[in-house]
Amino acid sequence: MSSCPPEDALILLASGEPDDDVAGHVAGCETCRARVEQIREVEQALRADDLDEPDDAFFDALAADVMGALDEPERTAEIVELSPSPAADERRSRGWTLGLAAAAVILLGVALAQAAQRRAQVR
Repeated sequence: MSSCPPEDALILLASGEPDDDVAGHVAGCETCRARVEQIREVEQALRADDLDEPDDAFFDALAADVMGALDEPERTAEIVELSPSPAADERRSRGWTLGLAAAAVILLGVALAQAAQRRAQVR
């Protein structure tokens, strides 16, 4: 493995899921080895029973933040009318011209083919 593995592969390795390629890379990459160690520390902290429950002040502050966000006036985007550049107009005009010319060539080809078919039937 030449480049560092994705984060989810490091998480799986830190969680005990064996992957020889990822493990081999982590063994030789200081950055990935440190990241796997960080992931393991976070997992251990989350599994620990000594996490404190948030107190009432936390929930009061959270509720105030949410209510404050709800009280803010709606933000609207300004609508700006864009006008096409002269170069865009020229390209659009050229596109129509080429399209009409192509249609004319096709119609001419169909007309010539029908004329040749009629001549062949008359003979």
